[in-house]
Amino acid sequence: MTQAFGELCRMCVQHGRRPLMRHSVQCKCLGGDEACFANFISYAADGEREDALLMATLMVRPDMAPLLTSLATEIGLAFKQMRLAAPSAVPTPTHQHATIH
Repeated sequence: MTQAFGELCRMCVQHGRRPLMRHSVQCKCLGGDEACFANFISYAADGEREDALLMATLMVRPDMAPLLTSLATEIGLAFKQMRLAAPSAVPTPTHQHATIH
């Protein structure tokens, strides 16, 4: 999974329509590109391939979007498996309102 995530990030940098903006690790807000990236992986993992593919075309060249979507599906499913395998003592994340720029 770490190789797939690294490849996904590399593709975004190498074939991106523009540089993705991110906030510092200490920042408590959520940027627009960060939210789009997270939603893209979520759509891909949930089997919403057409929506994920559409979002991918906004991030990278259209010819790279199918490959990016496939990687996002693999990564998103791995995230879901990790959550299911987590001990029950790990609290379930609650949705908090984040500041979006």
